Amino acid sequence: MAAESAPCVGGGSTTARFVEVPPQPAQPQVPGGLEVELYRTDGARLRMHAPDASLPLAAIVRSFLEA
Repeated sequence: MAAESAPCVGGGSTTARFVEVPPQPAQPQVPGGLEVELYRTDGARLRMHAPDASLPLAAIVRSFLEA
């Protein structure tokens, strides 16, 4: 909330007025992107989040599974 004081005009008392500031709207989730979660039998886990799917996904998965 923001406070705003009224100027004193004509010798009256100064009172504070409160102005409610609405919250900013939340940014909408952009559809798309990449979210991958992989598990190996030895218990290792790989979790990736990326805003776009430009990662070399096949190479990353192959490297993770062969390790």
